[in-house]
Amino acid sequence: MPVVKIMILTPTGLQDADKTVAEMARDHKDSNTLVTVASLASSAGDVIRLPTALECPSAMCLLHVDLVKACYQARRERYDAFIVDCMDDLALDELRSISGDMVVIGPTQSAVQTALRLGNRYSIIIDDPIFKEVMEKQPLRRLGPDQLPVSYRSIDMSYHGDQKELETQLFAQSKLAVESDGAEVVILGCTLARGWYQSLQQRLDVPVIDGSIKLAEMSAHMKIRFGWRGVTKSPTDEELKRANTMQEPYVFSGRIDVE
Repeated sequence: MPVVKIMILTPTGLQDADKTVAEMARDHKDSNTLVTVASLASSAGDVIRLPTALECPSAMCLLHVDLVKACYQARRERYDAFIVDCMDDLALDELRSISGDMVVIGPTQSAVQTALRLGNRYSIIIDDPIFKEVMEKQPLRRLGPDQLPVSYRSIDMSYHGDQKELETQLFAQSKLAVESDGAEVVILGCTLARGWYQSLQQRLDVPVIDGSIKLAEMSAHMKIRFGWRGVTKSPTDEELKRANTMQEPYVFSGRIDVE
């Protein structure tokens, strides 16, 4: 079986985030999958960490430029799949239009697809009420009414806060989603929530989904086996060369290979 190459891009540009994602990948990937965890240039990471970044179109445009460059770098290095480690599914259309033969995965899109395979009603647990609007404008905007979540439940705290309180709030809001809103599946609406699904699933007795490497592996295997690729037309390397754009290698601020 051929080796599958997956790049997971952390948009914050923080080395600690890379290490956390690498540990997750090491625990969940198949033995024949190579995962590279890379982070955006630090200047781009500074943009996404602005308090108003997700609400500011100009800030997002600046961020998207680096995302596209990073995606094209992964394409040049012959990766099979590319994931931006953010549940906002940042610049998903733009990345697919530069990815060539590479599969681009949106964590929220893949989580919703998984949830709808398991049940008819799902709820998304977010860390701030503002992310309801962000998700409806971005990753969920193309869903039909019967595919949208039955509710959003907010823990109203950062994932970097007290971990005991975080666990308490995640369970409390997930329980409300199940018992009060009728959710049959719970989605953890932030990639920083990785790892919490196991304990929540045991206590709630319903499927709990977080953004996972497994869908990327499955998509990459199907791409290799069946010759599949995205339908969005990408400019060729020669066309980009003639336009004198994206000719310099993109320099990631951090990079970890998980073999």
